Amino acid sequence: MDFSKVHELISNPRLVTYSRSLGIESEDLLAAYAWHLNVVSNFYPLVQLIEVALRNAINNQGLQAYSATPWFDALPSKPELDQDGNLKDTEMVGKFKENVKSAKKKAKKILKDKGLDVEPNIDQIIAQTDFSTWEYILDKGFYDGGNKSFLWPSRFYKVFTKPPRYEGTNPMFHQRDIIRRRIEEVRNFRNRLSHNEPIWRASEVNCSEEVFGYLEEKYKNIMELAYWISPQLKLFIVKMGFDSRIKLCLTNHELRRFLAKIEIFQIRKIEDFAGLVQDMHTTNRVVSFKYEESAGLILPSHV
Repeated sequence: MDFSKVHELISNPRLVTYSRSLGIESEDLLAAYAWHLNVVSNFYPLVQLIEVALRNAINNQGLQAYSATPWFDALPSKPELDQDGNLKDTEMVGKFKENVKSAKKKAKKILKDKGLDVEPNIDQIIAQTDFSTWEYILDKGFYDGGNKSFLWPSRFYKVFTKPPRYEGTNPMFHQRDIIRRRIEEVRNFRNRLSHNEPIWRASEVNCSEEVFGYLEEKYKNIMELAYWISPQLKLFIVKMGFDSRIKLCLTNHELRRFLAKIEIFQIRKIEDFAGLVQDMHTTNRVVSFKYEESAGLILPSHV
């Protein structure tokens, strides 16, 4: 089938990036592009779920910690000295305040567009915050171990119920920074998902196995962040199938399926099917089969 027009519409400069990183021949570039769209479509809702869970976990504790409405306007922070010796917000505290200001404007505009001349409530403002807001709020400027009016560390273990281990002194200060850096990593990955180019493009990968390894590492780190917020959140992700769908995407078998080079096993009797299942578990791969006019996939239980 001739898809030359589709190739032209997506553009060769965009498609050729898949050839370099996946080792794909020119005639298979459109199929590799489709496989990538499938990968993105499985990662994006997972990252979106993490963002929603994170902001709500922090918002819930902010509502309990501060009686002011909205609570983030009452959030205390520690300033730092600039080069002239003047006190000012840390860079991330300043960015947090700018994000909140922008979210208020967005929420106000949405209400105005609906013909409502009212101030947005906290939920409406929170819904308009950028992901980076919840990275910036974990800045050291919002941390004071000797002042219970600060959000951190007083509410830290209520937001992050299973934080990363840290064996040194002042563990919560360092756990906070570990989590902040992880949120930054996940946020940057989310931004890559939104671009119409390979999500691994910023990394050094030279073959499909390295691409799979890169994306598996990202998935592991996303799941670890989910666990830090709540083990139940991580369990929910697995039970809802996000786990298995992403793992299935990141296999040569799935890539080959999109490349239309997958081997399909013909089943004629039950012994053929039993042997196929055994081979699937031995090689830890998804297997395609056909029986008369029906076709299907067999997945290992741990894929």
